[in-house]
Amino acid sequence: MPIKTTPSPLFIFNMKLSYRLNQNSNSAMVNAINKNKSKTSYSTASLDEREMDLNLKYFILIAAIFMLPACTTGKLYYKDNSGNRILGCDVEFVGLPSVDKFAVEYALSLCAKSVIKKGHSLEKEKEYLLAIDTTIPSAPCGKSWDHELAKNEYKKGSLSKKEYGYIVANIDLGLAVINECSSYQVAGGF
Repeated sequence: MPIKTTPSPLFIFNMKLSYRLNQNSNSAMVNAINKNKSKTSYSTASLDEREMDLNLKYFILIAAIFMLPACTTGKLYYKDNSGNRILGCDVEFVGLPSVDKFAVEYALSLCAKSVIKKGHSLEKEKEYLLAIDTTIPSAPCGKSWDHELAKNEYKKGSLSKKEYGYIVANIDLGLAVINECSSYQVAGGF
């Protein structure tokens, strides 16, 4: 079965230009275009290879674009006292998916605990969120967690992916506070 080929844009442009010049009957320019066309025309095998290479490049580009903006989301529904299903939280974190999944877990866990405190009930598959320990490591003395500090500590290996994700969520939720150090921490603790 023959493969359908399409000429390159340059070849099409040369054909259109040649057609326009033929209409004007400018034979000197037509001859020049025809010479140029013979230099830029390709055999069908060459066109097929170029088309395949171009398609492969587009495929790789599109795949890379879809992989860059990785986004991790989560939703928490609960039932109010009347039995209505209500969306309690809808969270989204963009960055490192391996870390963002923990940020989503942290935010949904805090939301679940808040829903229960208000007297509502969770859906059965989300009850595990109540058992999650949402404590995070303390920031260095006299500082509060911010994105730059957390990222640096994570890159140094001082934080696990889970701790880093929890800290990112804590920062984004506006819960980060300055670590007021005790005299013991000032003397040598973190």
